[in-house]
Amino acid sequence: MDDLISNKESEKQDGVQVWKENTFRLGPHSRFQTRLARNIVEQVVQDLISTESRYSPELARLTALEITERVQSGLKLQPHDRYKFIVQSFIGQKSGQGVMLGSRCLSNQDTDSFTEFSFQNSSLWCTVLVFALYCE
Repeated sequence: MDDLISNKESEKQDGVQVWKENTFRLGPHSRFQTRLARNIVEQVVQDLISTESRYSPELARLTALEITERVQSGLKLQPHDRYKFIVQSFIGQKSGQGVMLGSRCLSNQDTDSFTEFSFQNSSLWCTVLVFALYCE
């Protein structure tokens, strides 16, 4: 019964019970660096899409998924403690139409942030959005 009332969180790792104390930390040690995230996104997009790439619906779907996965993996390697990342990538065909993307997010302006990157060539456009949300 004492374990149910305790403020400590327990986990079992390799058969050993580990107790974790609450940190009582309400903010990050350092803010999310949007410039670093934008550099990661830019590098991933340039690796997967070139200026000579042609639009194909199936290839666009697969490339958008690959961009999202690589950006997510790259962000997780960075030292952002307690941040959750939402990555969205859009790829469309350029055929004389106009496209407007909109996005909304309820966030804490003191801790949360976002960045975006856009790329286009003669046959396609690509936009990647990254939201960084601090989780206490």
